Amino acid sequence: MTLSESQPAESAPGLRSGVLSPLEILAQSIALLGPTITPAMIIPLVFAASGNGTWLVFVFATLGVLLTAITLNCYSTRSASTGSIYGYVQLAFGERTAIVAGWALFFAYITGGAAALVGFANYLLPAISSVFAFNLPAIILLLGGMALCWFISFKDIQLSTNVMLGLECVSVLLIIVVVMVTLCHHGLNADQQQLHLTGLTAENFRLGLVMAIFSFVGFESASTLGEEAHAPLKTIPAAMILSVVLTGALFVVGSYAEIIGFEGAPDSLAKSSAPLNAMATRAGVPYLSLPIDLGASVSFFSCVLAAINAGARVLFSMANHGAVHRIAAITHPVNKTPYVAAGITTVLMLTAPAILISLGYPLLDVYGWIGTISTFGFITAYIMACIGAPFFLKKVGGSCGKPILFAAAAIIFLTTALAGNIWPVPAAPYCYLPYLFLGYMVLSTSASLFFLKSPR
Repeated sequence: MTLSESQPAESAPGLRSGVLSPLEILAQSIALLGPTITPAMIIPLVFAASGNGTWLVFVFATLGVLLTAITLNCYSTRSASTGSIYGYVQLAFGERTAIVAGWALFFAYITGGAAALVGFANYLLPAISSVFAFNLPAIILLLGGMALCWFISFKDIQLSTNVMLGLECVSVLLIIVVVMVTLCHHGLNADQQQLHLTGLTAENFRLGLVMAIFSFVGFESASTLGEEAHAPLKTIPAAMILSVVLTGALFVVGSYAEIIGFEGAPDSLAKSSAPLNAMATRAGVPYLSLPIDLGASVSFFSCVLAAINAGARVLFSMANHGAVHRIAAITHPVNKTPYVAAGITTVLMLTAPAILISLGYPLLDVYGWIGTISTFGFITAYIMACIGAPFFLKKVGGSCGKPILFAAAAIIFLTTALAGNIWPVPAAPYCYLPYLFLGYMVLSTSASLFFLKSPR
């Protein structure tokens, strides 16, 4: 049952086969990870919980997610499809169990992309205000950004991945410049408080770790391009590992530099809504503030585009298996993209942020709510795939020694993170989010079971 590089596990009719290079595949995972998003918005949240231990929290988060990536590669080195974890769980447990993983992953891409859309507006609005001296309604940016993302996704998968690659290169370069300037401005002396983890407790470490994991969700999205990748059984496993390692290194160094950059500042890093801008100003390069805002906004834009690509292909795969209406399996005759599934994904992704922002809720609050609930989808899908890995390996006759250990360690790590989002019970509205996710899973899974029983 081991597959050759030229024979993916699932034929995806209507998609371009084998057109994406290793770099383009890597761009998909990197873009959904959004390496600029973490220094721009998540590191301050982790610092609020873990203080001087923030860099160590990101080290452990990187290692934990790396264990998950290694476990997923039990599948990706043997099978390639458009379904990603939905397809992996199907190989391990069959279609009905896979439906649960599929809807969890689709939910994760929808809500993760929606949170990134809010972040896109949050960073682009001040840039527009400073350049053109007028305030644009956030809802206009949401609609415009979403429409452009859908068009690129509809047009061509190579265009999508190349746009994501270019945008992320620019935004990451800006982050590296700010980090290097900050470290040079501080001097060669190490920050002893960070190295000695001053003030860090086990509880603070756990709380920070829960938030740090959100920085890595989406690393597996390259696996949704299994039909369109060249040599997918090599390029997709490499992309999952490399995306975690490269971004993890950036987050560890970035968190260390951000804490240094705020030493002696009147405002705390934990309360900063634009930490990179503040770092640039304190390091003597305030003229980088506008490029940083633009770089962060294009990174969020790239993340939205990656989420549409990934979500559409999971929905497309589920439609091909009869788990959702067949209309989602339609591809464009010329562009060879799942444009109907992309359209559905786009509309769903836009709905929640558009409603919440129209009701007057602050952008950062909306980002926090939607981003948090997306972690339930990602972690649920990851846990199911890790549980299924030994069963899949047994079916294909693979070695189950080390993979079982990696899978067990990943499950413990992911379960701890999931529990940390639920207990202790957070304040409202965060306390309601698990129930919203559970309700969605019950409704979506029930609908798919109905479709499977219906004649097709």
